[in-house]
Amino acid sequence: MTITLDAARQFGKRYVGALNTGPDALAELLAPDAEVGTDDAPGGGLEALLAGTPPGRAWFRGASLDGEAMLARVRVLEPAGAREQVHRITLDGGGRIATLRSRV
Repeated sequence: MTITLDAARQFGKRYVGALNTGPDALAELLAPDAEVGTDDAPGGGLEALLAGTPPGRAWFRGASLDGEAMLARVRVLEPAGAREQVHRITLDGGGRIATLRSRV
C-alpha cells in the first residue's frame, strides 16, 4: 500500500501510542501474517521489538517515506537519557502493518 507523508505522520502517532500502551494495542495494528522484529532479531516478533522500545517510554519524533515504507522516528526515554530509533513500517492493502523492523 502506498502511503502519503501526511498519512505516515498520522499513522506514526497512532503507532507510538500503541507502543506505549503495550503488546495488545500494538497487535491490533498488525496484519495477521505481519513480519515483526529488530535489526538485531529480524524474526523476533513483538517481544524483540518491545524489549528495545518498552511500553510507556516512547515519543513520536516524526515520519518520512522510503519508497513503499514509512520511517517512524521514535525517541526512547531511559534512566540515563534518551536514544533515537527508526521503525520501518509497510502497510498491507487494509492499512495494517505488514512488515515492521526497528533499528534499536
